[in-house]
Amino acid sequence: GGTFVIEDLTQRGPFTEQEAYHLRHIVSAPSVTDTDSYRKDLEDAGFVIEEMRDMSDPWTDWVVMRYESFRAEEATYRDFFGPELYDHRCYFYQTIQDLFKNGHMGGVRIVGRKPMS
Repeated sequence: GGTFVIEDLTQRGPFTEQEAYHLRHIVSAPSVTDTDSYRKDLEDAGFVIEEMRDMSDPWTDWVVMRYESFRAEEATYRDFFGPELYDHRCYFYQTIQDLFKNGHMGGVRIVGRKPMS
């Protein structure tokens, strides 16, 4: 009888070989599914989906803003994190931004419930 909210990455189009590599090795997301498969998997597991909202546009705006803001404050963040961690985090943010901007990755909000038995 419980209710859940999931916000997750989704696949909007086929990932290039480089994008798939970045997902696995930079983002640590070995698999990202499309929304239709996500819905089917949840329903097959017995959940009722009440809402699926595409969050790709606002998330794209946000990841672009996050990357640009991080770069704009480089001196502050480089001092705080140190050069190695700053460079790693900057590359991570840029990778996420690129995945969204290329249109192959998006986001979804799913609201559902498990019916009472």
